[in-house]
Amino acid sequence: MTQDSFDPLIEARAGMYSDGHPPIMAALWRVVDTILAGPLGMLVLQVTIFELGLYLLFRRTFGRRGAAIAASGLLVFPPVMLPMAVIWKDCFMAGFLTLGFGALLSSRRSVRIGALGSLMLATAFRYNAFAATMPLVILCFEWRPSLHWIRRYAIALGAWLAITFMAFGVNAALTDHQMHYSHSLAVFDIVGTLAHVDPITDAELERTLAGTDILVHKNIQAKIRAVYSPRDWLPIVVDKRRALWNLPFSGHTPAPKDQRDAIARCSRNEPPCVEPTARAGSRP
Repeated sequence: MTQDSFDPLIEARAGMYSDGHPPIMAALWRVVDTILAGPLGMLVLQVTIFELGLYLLFRRTFGRRGAAIAASGLLVFPPVMLPMAVIWKDCFMAGFLTLGFGALLSSRRSVRIGALGSLMLATAFRYNAFAATMPLVILCFEWRPSLHWIRRYAIALGAWLAITFMAFGVNAALTDHQMHYSHSLAVFDIVGTLAHVDPITDAELERTLAGTDILVHKNIQAKIRAVYSPRDWLPIVVDKRRALWNLPFSGHTPAPKDQRDAIARCSRNEPPCVEPTARAGSRP
């Protein structure tokens, strides 16, 4: 388990769901946790879903025994086994994508409709899965084999839109409160910009960052450059010695609205923010 595992478990046991992670993950864990407390139940569930999907795919080429052997062999292949051993929303997404893909190829309409439900859950567990479900549904979903291609793809497009909006709707309905983590991410863009421009005085940066509740007020740009790294943005807000802002990445208390509004204003380069990229000789 990692922090992305503990957060949904804490919410599941508290019965309070935020949008820091897809709340469907916490809602499912709340049910599983009553049957088998801890991570083991979720591990068994995510691996079973993934394995069943692999079996359905391999079954199209091999017999039952061959499909079972191939699915099991792929599961224990280290690049697959290691991430699937962690309780992550990503693993459930992979499992439901695989299961949905395998079921979409069935000759039975009821199974193909069930595949849409699986792909909807993949998007619910990880919102950007809609980019993967789109080609699967549009290219593979058939309501009836005899349909003209225009009607076939129109129905498939409608089905994909339906499951995508349904996935977002399910998470929205489950969310008890919003954490507004996008503002915690926005400061990375602000820091990245200010780290690559010509020198700016502390007074000018204080005006630029007014209302964002920046924690440093002396040698601001030097400290921004010291903490900035394109490989790791977390120190900007979580490093105990070098953090520039106090912004949440877990829990149930979002940043104050005034602070969020100021960060949003700065990320859009609106007044009272300056335009550092307009300074002579500055780099993009």
